[in-house]
Parts: sequence; C-alpha cells; structure tokens
Amino acid sequence: MAYDPADLKLPHWLLAFLDWAIRLRLPVWPGWHAGMTRSGALYASTMMGVIAAAFYSGNNLLYLCAAMLVSLAIAAFVHGVLVLLAVPDFSTCMPETSTAGGVAVVRRTLAGKPAASAIIRAAWQGNGRNVECTIRLADEATLLMRLHAPCRSLFSFSSLLLSTEAPLGLWRLERRLDTARWTWAVIPEAAPTFNLPSHRPSHTGEPGSHEGEEWRDLRGYYPGDMPSRIHWRKSTASEWDTGTWMVKRFAQPEASDTEEMLRVDLRGPSGPAFERLLGQVVGWIQEHPEGRVILGRREFDPGGGLHQSVWQAIASAQPEPDPPAGDGGIILSMMKDMHAA
Repeated sequence: MAYDPADLKLPHWLLAFLDWAIRLRLPVWPGWHAGMTRSGALYASTMMGVIAAAFYSGNNLLYLCAAMLVSLAIAAFVHGVLVLLAVPDFSTCMPETSTAGGVAVVRRTLAGKPAASAIIRAAWQGNGRNVECTIRLADEATLLMRLHAPCRSLFSFSSLLLSTEAPLGLWRLERRLDTARWTWAVIPEAAPTFNLPSHRPSHTGEPGSHEGEEWRDLRGYYPGDMPSRIHWRKSTASEWDTGTWMVKRFAQPEASDTEEMLRVDLRGPSGPAFERLLGQVVGWIQEHPEGRVILGRREFDPGGGLHQSVWQAIASAQPEPDPPAGDGGIILSMMKDMHAA
C-alpha cells in the first residue's frame, strides 16, 4: 500500500485547540503571566500521555520517565523566572532625544553580570505606542535595538513588558514593570538659520542675515535656501538631478548679549511652516548652546539644564494664541507683520 503523508495530518479541531492554547496567558502573580509555546504544548501533551500510561500500567519505568518530564518542565519555568528577575533597570540607557525620520541603532552594555544566557524581548508601552528592543544575556547583558523615530512628538512610556522563552522554549513568561519610566523626545531636523523669517534689532532697524562674510564650510541644501548660497562648482552632475546641492556657510559675527536670546512666536496654524519654524529653533540652539530660549510663554535658561528640557518642549510644541513672553533678542515667527521687539 502506498504511503500517503496526508494520513498523518492533524484534524482541524485539534490544530484550532493548539492555537488557542499557545495564545492563552494565565496570571501567576501580580505583574506576571505565563503561557505555553507551540513546542511547550506538544511537550505537555506528551508528558500527560506518559503520566496517564504510568498510572494505567503501574510500570515503574514509565513513572520514572513521567517524573523526568515533569522535572524538566518545572526547572524550565523556574529558570525563566530567574532570568526575568535578573534584568537590570535600563531606562537610563534609552536614548532621550532623536531626530524625526531618522533611525538610531542602539547597542549598549547594561550593568550587572547575568547568571545565565538568554534572549529577552522588551517592549516599552505608553501613549498608544510600543517600542520593542532585545536584551541578550551572555557574558554580559547587552541592549540591542533599531529605533525608528516617527514624526515630531513627545513620548512618555510608563511600563515595560519583559518576555522570554528561555531556557528550553517550553514556556513564554511575561513580567510587567510599572515602575519603569522613559521619556523620548523626537525633534525636527535642524534647519538653517541664516534665512529666517525673523527680525533682530540692529542699528539700521532692518532685518538682516545671521551670517557674516567670512566663508566657513559647506553643508547640504535645505528647501528654502537662497540660490546665491549654492556652491555650483562643488555640486556634481548627479546632485543637480537630485537637488542635493552644497550650500556655502559663513562664520557668524560675534553675537551680543541680546543676540544670545531667541524668542519663538508660536502663533499660526500647524503644518509644514510650523514644523520648519521648530527646525530653525533646533538649528539655532545647536549653534548657540549657551543661549536663552523663550518658546512661546515658556523660558529656558542654560543654567537650568537647557537642552533636554527644551528638546521636550520642542517635541510637544503646539500653536499658541499669545505672543512670546519677554522682549528683546531674536524673534522667530510665522507672522509676516512681526517687528523687532
């Protein structure tokens, strides 16, 4: 009689039951859930069959086999729990700031020495968004992740879900840490600051360029750059086709105390112009790390930890109905009728 592999095919109801069993997660302790993997469900079925055969026949060898299978299952469960308990708090290793549209590859060594080798999946949860990463336990604990930064936003993650199937792949254990906190600021890409729709006070009373006349270096073209700034000789034929020309940058003149303060007017509609305005704020801060920033009605002082606080403010900024606080300094605004303070 010819062999037909279809004769070994499991019935549909048994496959459906198996899929339901491996999706089931049972609470075993506050913050802890446990379930079986596909191989674990097959292992449990085999173990139950051996136990039933041992009780039915009274064979001592079957009793011994059943005891070994049960011991392996219990040892795998306890070992998985110990692996999750050994994961250190790595919230301080997570990046605090990223640029919108970019991809950050994170590979960092965590504190502590792991007691066993394992792969742990971690998922930060909050704001309706999950960020997944991997922790590899070997000679040392290593955090691995490829972080895709979405559009500008401020994400606050309030819980961390750890899961592993180590060591034998029989159990899927999950541990939720509600004490873990991570705030991630996604800021817009820095925009050039020499062609801003802004006004600075001057002796002539007219707006002027932020750059001087001494040539400094080249940078990539940014939409809105003046054509006179493009360095045509340094732009290759392929760059002409793609529009990625090189733009000349000039050294800035020595700034006065008034020019070391930036006031950002957040009045206006949200959209590309608003995002460009915030990108210009990012560019100005990178060029003036010690400068004061007034973003709408909020003021940020370099002495009070300017960067992270202002990055978070930029990431969460929304249009406001009121003019910026204070007076003097350089004003950034989308309002065409703005005048120097």
